Amino acid sequence: MAIRRLTQQLYRIVHWSAHDARAGREPTRALDGERDLYEVSTWEPRTAVDRFALSAERLAGGYWKVLFLGILFLLAALSVVAALLVLWLVPGLGRYTLLSVLLAFAITAYLWYAFASPQLPVQPLVVTFALALPLTILAGSWNTAFAGVETLPLLGVVLYAFLIVAPAEEVAKLLAVRLYAYADDRQFSRVVDGAVYGAVAGLAFATVENFSYIFQEAVYVVQQQPYAPLQFVLGDVAATRLLSAPGHVLYSAFAGYYLGLARFNREHAGAIVVKGLLVVILVHATFNVVIAEALPDLLGLGDVGWSLLVLTYDGAFGYVLYRKLSRYRDAYEAASDHGRTPPGAPGEPPEPGVPGVQTDSS
Repeated sequence: MAIRRLTQQLYRIVHWSAHDARAGREPTRALDGERDLYEVSTWEPRTAVDRFALSAERLAGGYWKVLFLGILFLLAALSVVAALLVLWLVPGLGRYTLLSVLLAFAITAYLWYAFASPQLPVQPLVVTFALALPLTILAGSWNTAFAGVETLPLLGVVLYAFLIVAPAEEVAKLLAVRLYAYADDRQFSRVVDGAVYGAVAGLAFATVENFSYIFQEAVYVVQQQPYAPLQFVLGDVAATRLLSAPGHVLYSAFAGYYLGLARFNREHAGAIVVKGLLVVILVHATFNVVIAEALPDLLGLGDVGWSLLVLTYDGAFGYVLYRKLSRYRDAYEAASDHGRTPPGAPGEPPEPGVPGVQTDSS
């Protein structure tokens, strides 16, 4: 039975497309016609950003599927590399890594508690977290390969942040959601589920990234400053990373929401995903250039000033995300209070094909 379930799941992942999503099953669609559900559970191009995203998606055509498959092969190779990492090479390394992601974990837990579908299973959350770990290594390798861009005169730092780092990291996190949870209606039944999966992928990314920073600092101290108090140095790095980690959760939760929106709007699915990625890449890269580098140097901020700046920036974006998720929740509760179900939602018999696999009947 376990082999059969695995075979069915692999079939869904390989063969699933946007046309397989039962758009009518999304609960808030029951309010369609009497409430504006734009970017709640429906989408159409309204703004300049929307139209640009739609044009980009049409230009790319179907080649994004080839990209997914190519990265999947790299994922398998990098998973082997990731398994070779020895977590306990440095005393306290694991402990300080966990401490550095406490705030990111708290945000992820809140999003799951406040917005996830009641029936959202734990297993796809765990798989999403696991997939994001090697994908983080892949993104890090990409960043390292193009690190020379940062040294270019005048705009090197800006180009590196906007064209290399932010796109690679945000795509990697979103890919962790797309590879597994996205392909099953039972695991992804509402638009807002995408935000929860995205947050989990962001938490995994932050965990690996913080581990890397703390490990590198430990190696440097052991080699260059052997008499320095190692535990104190690692604690200082963990405290700094504590405030940097939540951004990964918030950005990928936002992009994940748009991935969920795309799942139930098959006509514009590609454009919706592009729009979500464009927003978070812009916010992420701006953080790297302005918040993490330029403003602290320009204003001469110390640790406290930098901490307040980071909390303000990520807090503002977090509020935007909260308002978007709350708008969805209001629509969902309104549909539930009226006892309505979206068109075509009542338990329809499974369609022919692989057992448990839903396909488009059109």
